[in-house]
Amino acid sequence: MQTYLALSGLLNAVVSLSLGIIVLSKNSRKAAHILYFLFTVAIAVWGTSYFFWMREMTDRETALFWTRALTVGSIFMPVFHVHWILVNLKLEKKNRLLIIATYAFAFTYLLFSFSPVMVEDVAPFRNVLPFWPQPGWLYHFFVAQVLLSGVYSVYLLVAKYRATQGMQKLKIRYLLLASFFGYFSGGSNFPLWYGIPFVPVTNILFSLFPVFIGYSIVKHHLMDIRLALKRSTVLLASVGTTLLFIISIKYLSKMLTFYNGFWIDILLVLASVSIYPFIKNFFLGLSNKYFFSSRYNVQDLVSELSANISTTLEIGEIYKSIYETFYAAFYPKHFSILLKKKSRERFGIMYSSGLNMAGQRLLNKHTNSLAGSAKKKKLLFIDEMLISAEGEEKTILQELKDINLSLLLLFYYEGEVLGAVALGDKESGEIYNDEDIAVFDIISPQIAISVKNALLHHDSLSYADRLNVEKNKISSILTNFIDPIIFIDKKNCLRIFNPSAQRIFGIRKQDIGKDISRISLIKENLRSIISSKAVQKSDNKKSMAGHKEIFVEQEGRQRYFKAMSTPVLNEQNESIGSLKIFYDLTKEKELDRSKSEFITIAAHKLRTPLTSIKWIFELLLKNEAGEVPAEQKHYLEMGHESNEILIDTVNELLNASDIEGGDYELELAGCNMEEILREIPESIDSLLKEKKIAMHYEIMENMPLVQADKEKLSMAINGIIANAAHYTSKGGQIRVKAAAENGSLVITVKDNGIGIPEADKSHIFSKFYRSENALRIHTEGSGLGLFIAKNIIKMHQGEITFESETGKGTEFMIKLPISF
Repeated sequence: MQTYLALSGLLNAVVSLSLGIIVLSKNSRKAAHILYFLFTVAIAVWGTSYFFWMREMTDRETALFWTRALTVGSIFMPVFHVHWILVNLKLEKKNRLLIIATYAFAFTYLLFSFSPVMVEDVAPFRNVLPFWPQPGWLYHFFVAQVLLSGVYSVYLLVAKYRATQGMQKLKIRYLLLASFFGYFSGGSNFPLWYGIPFVPVTNILFSLFPVFIGYSIVKHHLMDIRLALKRSTVLLASVGTTLLFIISIKYLSKMLTFYNGFWIDILLVLASVSIYPFIKNFFLGLSNKYFFSSRYNVQDLVSELSANISTTLEIGEIYKSIYETFYAAFYPKHFSILLKKKSRERFGIMYSSGLNMAGQRLLNKHTNSLAGSAKKKKLLFIDEMLISAEGEEKTILQELKDINLSLLLLFYYEGEVLGAVALGDKESGEIYNDEDIAVFDIISPQIAISVKNALLHHDSLSYADRLNVEKNKISSILTNFIDPIIFIDKKNCLRIFNPSAQRIFGIRKQDIGKDISRISLIKENLRSIISSKAVQKSDNKKSMAGHKEIFVEQEGRQRYFKAMSTPVLNEQNESIGSLKIFYDLTKEKELDRSKSEFITIAAHKLRTPLTSIKWIFELLLKNEAGEVPAEQKHYLEMGHESNEILIDTVNELLNASDIEGGDYELELAGCNMEEILREIPESIDSLLKEKKIAMHYEIMENMPLVQADKEKLSMAINGIIANAAHYTSKGGQIRVKAAAENGSLVITVKDNGIGIPEADKSHIFSKFYRSENALRIHTEGSGLGLFIAKNIIKMHQGEITFESETGKGTEFMIKLPISF
């Protein structure tokens, strides 16, 4: 017995001090951790002294020393324990005087711990123990304080237990269990001090006192007490039975004089390792059946849920199955399923039971921030997170705790949070234990896969419905669209056309799927227009292209169409074909023809009187009709200038009309381009001088002659220079360059004027078109200059392009063949 008690003291000392060091290493600055460490040091002093006292068999003085030494540890054990309880329950400020008083008494006892007033002497207890301490008069007060400390600490824990819930409630259960083992096993030493024949055989259980307290400190999520007792019971029973088996075999082998050497021990160890799993499973089944049975069978729960949610694609049925399974197993006060909405990247409640509207709003509001900080965790326990939370996060968690939310079970799909199951506290008041957590780990992926499949199924049905609606819309649009529409795929095969294309171009239904080259069309050039590829910009944006015109004869009447082509792209911005729209320009052409005829007639009718007016102005200005006073001469000059402008406008109208009518002919001859570039009309020259615009020329020496109509080409180039002069601010500059390159003559006219706005660039060569910023600066332009210039250069087999940026100027580039 004495050896047993000695070992129990040593075990208590070693276990306690080890736990104290572990807890202190977790956080050496936290008051609760420091107090726990001091508590375990006191136990270590008590347990070590207990060990040496029980080891002493003969020397009374040595035994007396160790019994007095162990009081040093026992004095401070209840003091540190009560202080730790007050700190843990946040009651230290209210009990400040009590704490001071207990430490004052403790240090008083410490002063007399090695004197007879605490331990008077040691005496034998029957034939069982050779030395057992006898209490001094001060020891009675110490025992009373121990009893009062135990009662008060239990009272505080019970009061807190009734007022709390969830994880905190479970933690207090552990502390109550620890208090029971501590005061029961430690207090079992007191009876013999007062002559009551009770040997402290339960002393070995004292180590569970710091074990349970340490576990409640280190672990944030605690296992259920029943589960802890279940595992402890199964482990002790399994190990005890295995040891009993070994001892029995050893004893029998000794009695029956079997060989009892090294090989017997090896065989026993191997046999023990082999039978231990069977023994453990036996006791586990026994404990489940008679003592610690669960409310649900894990395998049945998982298989039933899996069967229910994997055999349907109806999302509502899946939500309902998950709820029914969770409620039957855990009885939560409320239950919700939330999904992350891709459109807003926020969670929304999809299914809820037992949670009022205010609670649902809070859950919707805060789930997003909690899931965002989850860092791939599956389970978020509100109580656990509250321990270390601060600031706004603590406020959020407290609001969720106030609606009895216990945990969020997040489920992931391909590494991304898909949704969450929110569970309220259990109706029984118990917490979600390790067994429940194991279930959550198993079913979370199953929930994610089933929910994702159902969502994909729902999306596919919705997409099919939307597609059908869009198909009907497109079909209706195509049918009712007046102009012809044709779609060809990237293999140049006909896929879609509308009734107008069928009626006007003669396309038939049996032509669908055929290559355009094999389809019979009313006009051959229609085939090349349909086959032409639509332009796709480098930034993957679609653009309309191909302003090609075609005319067809229908019912004895010519009809004109402008063909526009645009690429059709899929979701990956890859071209799947091109759409051809043929806009009917017949009415516009007829109106344009009528307008051109009117302008031509009007211009011809105006030319003769304008010429006469010009002759009259010149006659008067030269004083050939008599002396004209200076004041009147000024007005005559203004009239003459305006008449010249009108004559230029009429000439431009006639030139434009001739160009459109095909009556504009070139008289080609070898031309010196330098002469053309430098011979600036007087009207332009005076404008340059008036605005102080500098002209810079960079013309190649020995430039070859160009086959051109000098008059018309000069008109085109001077028109561009005139524009540069009109739209360049005072003090600006114009640069004219000319050089031969690869058999062509390249001319550039660059100014630093107002530039051309982006929106106007595509219309700048159109007839009568003028940009807004140009109209504000020069109101007298006709909008025909660039139209005429482009057509003249085109008639010379050349081309004209430009680059411009608003506010920085424009550069026109003319490229002419040297001979054609």
